[in-house]
This record gives sequence, structure tokens and C-alpha cells, in this order.
Amino acid sequence: MLKSIAKIAALSAAAKLAHMVYLELRKPAPDGARIGRLMKFYIRMMAVQGVTQIAMIVVMARFVAGL
Repeated sequence: MLKSIAKIAALSAAAKLAHMVYLELRKPAPDGARIGRLMKFYIRMMAVQGVTQIAMIVVMARFVAGL
């Protein structure tokens, strides 16, 4: 249940960031610095989500192994 909630929250935030980058790129004079900041935040957010998923897998594996 918690994994599903975390996934929905992360995907909605990722979609919002992607949309913000898209809108910035459509401008006649896109701000490269803003796009860079948005993409840096996106990469960090995806890294945190990946680490969280790995941690959940490790915890689940420990429960199954009885450790």
C-alpha cells in the first residue's frame, strides 16, 4: 500500500516537472538556467525514489529470510 502511494506521488511530481520543462522549452527565449535547475531536481527526485525502492526490497527480503 505504501509503495503504491509513494509511486503515485513520485509520478505526479515527475509529470509536473516534465510539463514545466516542456512549457519553458516552448517559449520564444527559453531560460536554460531554469531548465537546468528543474532537471537537476528531477534527477535528484528519481535518485531518492530509486534508493527508497531498493531499501524496501532489502527490508522485504530480510522479512522473508527471517532475519
